[in-house]
Amino acid sequence: MNKLLFIINPKAGNGDITKAIEDIELIAKEKNVEYDTYYT
Repeated sequence: MNKLLFIINPKAGNGDITKAIEDIELIAKEKNVEYDTYYT
């Protein structure tokens, strides 16, 4: 199984991080892949 890695920069903006995480979860669910999220 493929595994995706998402790297998030918390300095991007307050609401942007929440939206990014929601998008990541949606993409992972659609593509049926595991994923890790790292914060830089």
